[in-house]
Formats: sequence, C-alpha cells, structure tokens
Amino acid sequence: MTSVNIKGVDVPCSAENEQIDILEIITKFRYFRDWIASLDDKITIKHIHFQNVDKSGGGKIMFVKFKCQAYYMNEPKPIPGIILLRGGAVSCLIELICGDKTFGLLVQQPRLAVGRCTLEAVAGMLDQDKVSGAVMKEVEEETGIVVQYQDLIDRTKCAHGEMLQGMESMVGLSDEYLRLYLCRLSVTSDEMKQLEGRITGLRDHGEYITLKILPWDQIWRETPDAKTLCSMFLREQLMKTGEIRPPIPYSQIISRK
Repeated sequence: MTSVNIKGVDVPCSAENEQIDILEIITKFRYFRDWIASLDDKITIKHIHFQNVDKSGGGKIMFVKFKCQAYYMNEPKPIPGIILLRGGAVSCLIELICGDKTFGLLVQQPRLAVGRCTLEAVAGMLDQDKVSGAVMKEVEEETGIVVQYQDLIDRTKCAHGEMLQGMESMVGLSDEYLRLYLCRLSVTSDEMKQLEGRITGLRDHGEYITLKILPWDQIWRETPDAKTLCSMFLREQLMKTGEIRPPIPYSQIISRK
C-alpha cells in the first residue's frame, strides 16, 4: 500500500478507484504538500482515503477530495475528516471614486453551485503567479481594466502581517484561502458609463461576466458573497485604525489648490 510521510510517520493511503494516482497527488499536487506541512502537532493522521480528483483540460490537478482517519490530542473518537483541497485564491474589491462619490465595481456571473448568477468582487485561483500578479491578471480578465501594482492595497497583509495567507472561507471542509485586495481608481462619469453593463470574461474558459456598479453604501445589501462582505469589513476597520486612508473627495482636492 502506498504511504505518505507525515511528521516522520508513514501514513497508509488508499484510493476509491484505479484512476486515482496516489503517487501523483503526493508528489505533484502542491496543496497536498502544503496541507501536510500545516498540520498541528496535536493532530494525528492514521489513514488517508482519496475519493476524487478533478483535473484541468491540460491534465493538471485542480481539486482533490479525500477522507482522513484523524485524532486530536489522543482522544479516542476521530475528528471530522472529509477534506477538499483546492488551494489559494485572490480577490480584489474595486473602489471607484467619481467626484465626491464612491462606488464599487462588481462582477455578475453564473455560479452553478448556488444555481444562479451572483454579484461579487473580482476573484480567481492562484497558480504559479505571484499573488499581486495574479490579482492584476484577474482584474484585467474580468473587467478589462489594466491596473498597476501601486494601485493595489493588500488588506490581508495590513490586517494580519505575514501571519496568515488570507481569509479562510470554508475551514470545515476546505483549505481554501483568499488573499483580499483593494483597488482604488479615480474615474469620470463617462468612464463609469462605459464600465456599467460591460460584458467581459474568458469565453473559451466558460466565463460569462457582466460588470455592475453600485453606490458603496449599497453593496452590503445587494450581495451575500462572503469575500465581498469581508473585503468591505476589512476596509472599514483598516480605515478606523489609520492603516489605509479614506478616499479623498474631489471637492477636498480642489479646495486644497
């Protein structure tokens, strides 16, 4: 039986069917290795059973679902052990400043898991790119806007330093984390009109995205999307502590001249 070394102990692994290549997961899937490295010393893994593997069209592993026989602090009963590994992602909430008003630029797209179109901040999975590079790429792909590194505010780093990789969105099931960014852009009313309703997304990847602009103070009422709401909360808290500045109204900029 194939095994994987976890903290110096060889843990046996099994698979639901012959199509699942355990060795490929152990050696090539980065997020499985990251998961092993993250395990608390108080957790003991006795067995891993791989249930399903989803791959991209190019054969790259995207998602791995497995079940562990795992124990916490030598307690006799195992802890819940169903896990879906998918790794990290990035999200960018775009703040548009037009005159004295602040708006949010969101993307509307069909999300099959909830059976409807959702309204949310720009987001995408991390691959081999640097985090900031992945953010800029996703913003361009989903909105058509080319942003620079200096346009981005890493709110995860502002709030947690290097202690955390990002917002942990589904800790009862998945290792997924989201690195949360804010992008502030000054725009004209004409530019706002050009953005509203724009159809974007990578069609050959099955992305069907429509841009939607909302007054900033209405966003929280219009979407239940967790990453968007968390992004807004972090923005407000970081402005309270002075770690990021509030947007400067156009009238104040003019009055300083």
